[in-house]
Amino acid sequence: MKGLRWSALLLTLVFALGSFGQAIAQNNPTRGKEQGQKIQRPAPRSDSQRENAAMVAARRSTQSAIRHMQRALPIYQGHRVNAIGICRLAVQDISLGLKYGKSTRPQTGMQSAQSLVAQMPKQTENPARRYTQEEVNASNKRMSAALEDVRKAKTALARAPHDYGGFRTRALQLLTLAEQEILVALQTKIEPASRP
Repeated sequence: MKGLRWSALLLTLVFALGSFGQAIAQNNPTRGKEQGQKIQRPAPRSDSQRENAAMVAARRSTQSAIRHMQRALPIYQGHRVNAIGICRLAVQDISLGLKYGKSTRPQTGMQSAQSLVAQMPKQTENPARRYTQEEVNASNKRMSAALEDVRKAKTALARAPHDYGGFRTRALQLLTLAEQEILVALQTKIEPASRP
C-alpha cells in the first residue's frame, strides 16, 4: 500500500514537472532557433485594422467610462444615468461606423446627436440613503475616471481617418454631451450623512 502511494506521488510529480517544462518551452522565444525552425511572430495588422484602431480604442474607452459610472453612487440628480445612456448611444454609433466602413458619405436621414439625446427618457436618481463623505469621495473618483475615459474616446475619434458614414462624427458629438453631463454631475452639491 505504501509503495503504491509513493508510485502515485512520483508519477504526479513527473507529470507536473513535464507540464511545467512544456509551458516554459512554449514561452521561450529561442525555442525555434534551437531546432532550426523559424520563430512565429504575430501576424501584422491589416490596413483595415490599422485604420479602425482609433474607432476600436474609442469604443473601448467609452465602455470603460460606462463601467466607472455604473459603479458610482446614485447621487448626481440623474446626470450620471443620462451620461451612461449617452455613452451607450456613442458605443452603438461607433459599432455601426465600424460595420458601415470608411465611406465618407453620411447615412441619409441620420438623426443628430441632440435629437437622439432628446428622445432619451430623462431620469432622476433617488438615493436609498445618505452616504458618508468617504463613499461620496470614492464615487466622485469613479465619475472623474469616467470623464477621463470619455476624453480619451473623443481624442481617439478625432484621430480616426474616416467619417464612417457619419457615425464617427455623431459619436463624437454624443461624447461631448456625455462629458457635459459628467461635469455637471461632479459639480452637484452632495450633502454627506453626518457621523453618529
